Amino acid sequence: MPDSGDVPPGPSASQGPEQQQVRVDPQPPEDGMEPTQIVSGFLEALMANEKDFRTAKRYLTKDERASWQPQKTTVLRDEPSPRELTPAGQGDVNARGEGKTVRVRLTGTQLAVVDGHNSYASSEREYRKDIELRQDGEGEWRISQPPQGLVLGEGNFHRTYLQAEKYYFGAVHKESLVPEPVYVRRGLDLTDAVESLLDGPGEQLQPAVANPIPGGTELVGKSLAPDGDVLRVRLKLASKKRLSGDACRAAAKQVYYTAKSQTRELAKVELERADGKALCGVTAAQARDARPERWFGPLSHQYFIDDDHRLSKLPTSVDVDADVTPERVSGPLGEDGEDGVKLRSVGVARDERDAAAVSEDGTKMYVAPVDTDEKLKDPELTSKSKRTGDDRGLTAPSWDASGDVWVADRTAEGSTLYRLRDEGRAKAEEVLLPQFEGRIESLRVSAEGARIALLVRHDGRTTLQLGSIMMRSDGKLLVAKLQDAAPRMEDVRAFSWAGESQLIIVGTESGGAQQLKYVDTDGSVPPEPPRGLNGVTAIAAAERPDLPLIADSEDGVVRLPLGADWRRVAKKGTAPVYPG
Repeated sequence: MPDSGDVPPGPSASQGPEQQQVRVDPQPPEDGMEPTQIVSGFLEALMANEKDFRTAKRYLTKDERASWQPQKTTVLRDEPSPRELTPAGQGDVNARGEGKTVRVRLTGTQLAVVDGHNSYASSEREYRKDIELRQDGEGEWRISQPPQGLVLGEGNFHRTYLQAEKYYFGAVHKESLVPEPVYVRRGLDLTDAVESLLDGPGEQLQPAVANPIPGGTELVGKSLAPDGDVLRVRLKLASKKRLSGDACRAAAKQVYYTAKSQTRELAKVELERADGKALCGVTAAQARDARPERWFGPLSHQYFIDDDHRLSKLPTSVDVDADVTPERVSGPLGEDGEDGVKLRSVGVARDERDAAAVSEDGTKMYVAPVDTDEKLKDPELTSKSKRTGDDRGLTAPSWDASGDVWVADRTAEGSTLYRLRDEGRAKAEEVLLPQFEGRIESLRVSAEGARIALLVRHDGRTTLQLGSIMMRSDGKLLVAKLQDAAPRMEDVRAFSWAGESQLIIVGTESGGAQQLKYVDTDGSVPPEPPRGLNGVTAIAAAERPDLPLIADSEDGVVRLPLGADWRRVAKKGTAPVYPG
């Protein structure tokens, strides 16, 4: 421990999980350990960087070492605390007369379960598990009935697991890759993520994607890691199934980007048959046309509605310490707005050429160039609401990367979701919704157009719902599989996409104060929240983590550059957005 000299900077969150990993050196059981010590040692060994859990198994009886296969992970709010139910000296002789047994109970609040396919599912409930131990032939306590899987507190869960992404092709926009988050153990190889990819998409995402990998395809071998910068993946196809031509190359791109979510250097993926013969392969250059980030757009500016209800913008790529001054856009929604239409909200196309803007009273949506000298044309959509106000009329529009505009119309009867193709200039098509109670207050569609997040208000409470976008056989679009994207929040006030599979929300937990939080699309909560801010009514983030947040707060329009504090960029303004 140094006692003099400078303090060197530590790794930042932007360096990625590989640099922040804490390795656990598991300790085997020692002679004379009490039952609660055995259980505690077992739980600690579960966090080790061992694929086969060889140290954790030493805490089990010989029979259990051979049969115990952890198929899931239970995530608790706090670390489990073992409590002995039967004193070791008063244990019961088991039915086979093999010695005394005792029980140790684990209790806590369960937050979620990670299943055998590495998918995270929120599931808050009381957790209670009794673990049985018995003495072996040498009088040492060993676990005879372990929990069926890992049991970790939320903090140790994030230290033990790394979130990766697996990718499938969109069912509506077929050239786009759609991410699905999975959790894999840190410090291990790529086997778990690729096996999860081969298992197929989860139930929630399934309606929105297509998968060229045939069902029943299995990974050959139990360890998958790049050889230099080349990843060779040997596959066993199900009987009478084939993977060749375009489907094979598409599958190789899926594997490439799934692996890239865990490893930085990867030049090529080669798919092989079970006997080692080549199927196909793709290089990094050949996979580039399917790269997920291509849908984000340049993300050159942030936008907001200024004090005069006109559209202003801010550059995103500026020095952290530089002062930033917003400027009006030069198109008809900004400087050239001589027609006098005042704006309430806006959505900017991902190429930043056009914007869809809603009038101040919420009744009309216009589509116009951002920075081109052109007069404002007639509205592309008019609300059916007979009343005006902040809680009526059209929501802020949202764009996907294919140039489709999504917007909801709020009336006394409820809400209707629309999509307008052709850069928002085609006739509005109604998007069908599943049966749900409440009304859509705001929405944001994901970049690739396969998922949509909806803020839904019902009985005085507002929740964030995430759905998959699918096309029915009759050609109509449908939002399917709505699920609560922020189950721990009592009320959500504002939100934005903040990554491929992440959103940032402004809301409150039960009985709590307002918070800024990141949530993943599977409901998991990353361990590091953004810096807090008071009185937030709107928030916007980019899919790229290096770009600043922007918010409408009680201090005006403010933004948070990476590694800095919140700074005000306009005393007054509303509805901040990034393109999309």
